[in-house]
Amino acid sequence: MILITGATGFIGRHLIRALLKHGEKLVCFVKATENGGFLKKWGAHVVYGDVTSKNSVEQAFEFFPKIKEVIHLAALIKSTESKEQYQQNVVGTKNVVEAAVKHKVKKFIFTSTDFILYPASNPYRDSKLAAEKILKRSELNYTILRPTPVYGKGDDKNFISVFNLVKKYPAIPAIECIMQPVHVDDVVKAIISVLRNPKTFRKEYNLPGGSVVSFAQILKIISKQMGKHRLIMTVPNKPLLACILAYELVSFHPIVRYYQVKKWTLNKVLSTEDNRHDFEYAPISFEEGMVRTIAASASARR
Repeated sequence: MILITGATGFIGRHLIRALLKHGEKLVCFVKATENGGFLKKWGAHVVYGDVTSKNSVEQAFEFFPKIKEVIHLAALIKSTESKEQYQQNVVGTKNVVEAAVKHKVKKFIFTSTDFILYPASNPYRDSKLAAEKILKRSELNYTILRPTPVYGKGDDKNFISVFNLVKKYPAIPAIECIMQPVHVDDVVKAIISVLRNPKTFRKEYNLPGGSVVSFAQILKIISKQMGKHRLIMTVPNKPLLACILAYELVSFHPIVRYYQVKKWTLNKVLSTEDNRHDFEYAPISFEEGMVRTIAASASARR
C-alpha cells in the first residue's frame, strides 16, 4: 500500500491514475480544504489532514497500517509568505519522514526540484534544499527526484504563465537561456520506475525533459501549437531582468516572476546517465510533449 501526499496536485492526479492502472492500493493524503471525492471515485482511499500537523500525519499511518511506500509530492510552490512555504515544505516533509521511519516504510520517494542545483536563492528553492537534507539524514531507503519545470495537461504552476504570454501578447521578449522542460507523463514513469527498485535506494536523480531548447524556441513551439502568430524577440538578459523586476513590483498578479526568470538564466544541460543506468528513463521531446499538451487541453474544453 502506498501513501501519496499532494494527491490532488498536478503531478499527483496523473500519478494516481497510472498507479491505479498498475493495480496498486493507494492512500491519498488530502488537505481538508481540498476536494478528494474524485480520488475515491477512481478507487483510492482518501485521508484528510495536513502535513504540517505531526498528529495528522501519524493518524494516516494508524488508519492504514499496511502502508509500505510513501510518495511525498505535497509542496507549496508559489507563495507570498515564506513562513507558510517553510511550514509546508520543510516542517511538512519532516513530519512525513518521521512517521515513515516510525512505521518502517520500505521506500520513500520525494519530488524536489532542479532549482536546488543553482545559486539563485528564494524561499521555494531553499525550502526544498532543506527538505532534501532532512531526508538524507534519515535511515529511510529514499529516492529524490528533481524534475525541471513540468508541463502537461492540467499544469497550473509552471507553463501556465508562458501560455498566458502567448495568448495575450503579439510580440514577446525572450530571455537568453536554455531549458529542458519535462512532460508530466515522464515524471510519472520515473516515479513508478524507482518505486521498488533497490538500485535507486538513497540516491538522487535529475529529471530533465528530452530536449534542450532556448526560451525563444519554447515560445515559437507553443505559438505554433496554439495557432498564434507571434513575434519572438531575444533580448539581452540584464535589461529584461530589470524590466521584469519593475513589472513584478507594480503588478498585483504578475504573469512571470523575477526569481523564475533569474533561475532560467543559470540553467545548464542536465545529464540523465545515472537515470538510464539505474532505471528506465527516456523522456519525450518538448515539441512532442507540447503537441500532446495542447491537444489534451483542447479536447478537455469540448
